[in-house]
Amino acid sequence: LDEHYSVILSSHSIPPSKLGAATQINITVLKNDDPHGVIQFITQECTKTINESKGDTLYTATFPVIRDRGTFGDVSVFWIVDPIFTNDVYPVQGVVNFNNAESSKNITLQSLPDA
Repeated sequence: LDEHYSVILSSHSIPPSKLGAATQINITVLKNDDPHGVIQFITQECTKTINESKGDTLYTATFPVIRDRGTFGDVSVFWIVDPIFTNDVYPVQGVVNFNNAESSKNITLQSLPDA
């Protein structure tokens, strides 16, 4: 950022309004260390237990993700389950896409039935 703006007060009425000496102010939007935000899980509790899916019964675990301290522009965050070679959950990787001004998304994992 580090952008500079001027706001000027002027009269457009008939007859013109009386304006004092202070008719202009300068505004500076300071540079932000995190203009696109800080991505983090919404809670410190990142361990969840889900049942094994069976037949038509599917079990999921949802992990809320937030974008805090800046929501300017589009941001994509890659995530991965470690270890990736698991046959217990799906998907094992993905991308969370935040559009401009978005601040909350979810990562949802589904348990898989035994083969």
